[in-house]
Amino acid sequence: MCFFQSKAYYELMKGLPGVEPFSYSLPEQSGDSSASVIGMHFSNGGIVKQYLSSRIVVLGEPQLNESGDTDLPEETDWQFTKPLNRKSIYSELRLLEPAKNKNFFNSLTYTHLIPYLNILVDTTPTAEILYSNLSSTRKRQVQSSTIAGALVRPARSEDEVESFYVILEELYVRKIKKPLLQKEVFLRTFRNKNIGEIFVVLFNEKVIGGMLCPFDEKNEIYEWYIGCRDEEMKKHKVYPSVLVTWEVIKYASVNGFSRFNFMGAGIKGKPYGVRDFKMQFGGKLVDAPRYIFVHKPLLYKLGKLAVKLGLGN
Repeated sequence: MCFFQSKAYYELMKGLPGVEPFSYSLPEQSGDSSASVIGMHFSNGGIVKQYLSSRIVVLGEPQLNESGDTDLPEETDWQFTKPLNRKSIYSELRLLEPAKNKNFFNSLTYTHLIPYLNILVDTTPTAEILYSNLSSTRKRQVQSSTIAGALVRPARSEDEVESFYVILEELYVRKIKKPLLQKEVFLRTFRNKNIGEIFVVLFNEKVIGGMLCPFDEKNEIYEWYIGCRDEEMKKHKVYPSVLVTWEVIKYASVNGFSRFNFMGAGIKGKPYGVRDFKMQFGGKLVDAPRYIFVHKPLLYKLGKLAVKLGLGN
């Protein structure tokens, strides 16, 4: 089961300011539940920002019950978001790989279909084989970082988690200009090893980056958030984003995970530097479409403008 369609994700997000988790069972004609959806209603910032950023996000494909029935009723459509539609500008369903249950997605009435991409790394081979799949540039940067004294390991204290979060805050305000989840999500993950791991990059005993990695049992590990002081560390021939990505892929292999999920690689057909970076770690590029149903078209346009201007932070 995808982590973002699990009870663990629901519990992780419960009680956070600006986040309202919900779960919904999709009914069969018989009245029994055929599948379930877990999602989040988000709103960020002050009163105006909350209004312009109010949205429903479902990550991952709705989960079929053990019967494996793929014939969900057409009237299901977007009804799983209806209790929250009144206060939401739009609903977005983000797949992380091609849909298994195509009947459900073919029945959706949506306003926008974004042909998004993702990259998945099969981590069942040995770490040695996975390392051989890296590009020559990434291998050289991993080696250079290691020789310089940088290392990656799971965070050992809340102080280390908070240092990583500071780096993320700076990155999201300065460059990404999108809402960042609250620090409490990172701290909760650190406190509950059943949810995942927070990996930190250290150089001279100082945190210079990290990655938030939830996982679903021993199946898949996810790059949910990554943030590193890459520009600052170049003078030391240290490449923290490269090193932490490789070390988490290696961790997945050594610890029996079957897949590392990059969680996004931009829009199909559009140049994207981040995609180029991620593709050098030996993964497979897959379709991961996003479906958007707009409840309030005018506010949707205003909200997109606000995010572009960095007003959603």
